[in-house]
This record gives sequence, structure tokens and C-alpha cells, in this order.
Amino acid sequence: MNELEYICYLLLNQTENPRSQALELEIMRLRNEINKIGVNVNQIVKNNNSHLYRESDKIELQM
Repeated sequence: MNELEYICYLLLNQTENPRSQALELEIMRLRNEINKIGVNVNQIVKNNNSHLYRESDKIELQM
């Protein structure tokens, strides 16, 4: 069970308070992690499009 499945499980199986404070914090943490990944991808694409990478760098990224 990955993190997303676990969070879905918690959301679907809560009876009293479906969005507890701990769950809210976990969702915020995961959202921040996803945003950081997006920023990294955008930086790679920007650098690639501005021809900052050498061909050897691109080959290493593909591995």
C-alpha cells in the first residue's frame, strides 16, 4: 500500500472526523513534495531548452 492508497483508506474509513488535523498536515506535506518535484522538472526542462546541458549530461539524465 503506497502513501496515496493509505491516505484514501484513512479518509474512507474515518467515522467521526473525516479530515483530522494529522491528516490535513500529511496532505499538505505531500502537496509540498509534489510541488517540489514539479519545480525540479521545470528547471530541467528550462535548462534543456536553453541548451545549458551537454550531450553527456542528457545521456546521464536518461539513465
